[in-house]
Amino acid sequence: MKYPLALLAISFFAITSAQAAPPMPTSLEAAEPLRLSRTFRMDRVTNLNGFAAVERGKCSTPVAVDGRLHTISVPIFVLISGEGQIARVVPLNTDCPALDTIAAKEQIRRMQGNTPVPADRQPHWYWTRMDFAVEFDG
Repeated sequence: MKYPLALLAISFFAITSAQAAPPMPTSLEAAEPLRLSRTFRMDRVTNLNGFAAVERGKCSTPVAVDGRLHTISVPIFVLISGEGQIARVVPLNTDCPALDTIAAKEQIRRMQGNTPVPADRQPHWYWTRMDFAVEFDG
């Protein structure tokens, strides 16, 4: 399954020439799932701009449950350096750049000090998914 890429890509650390970054995968199946040593539950998002855009109909959303609860899933590619540092975070297009930004920032927060070190000490792409359940009035 191929995904169109969002315009948002957040880069952190340059990967040295000895560790040339592999090309970004074109499907989730082409990358390993990201497994963090600590898990998180996100109860509240402080910046709701992305959700406001969804509510105004500016972004596409999945089917509502009971007419009010929306589940929105944002797949994300993450490039981890050979030392286990976050090198790049690329949320995949949800047709909502504001929501992609929220997902990328939250994923970065979750990964701080919590990233795997690749066994071969080379940079690797991983994938993860940020799911949001949002209840809208009306």
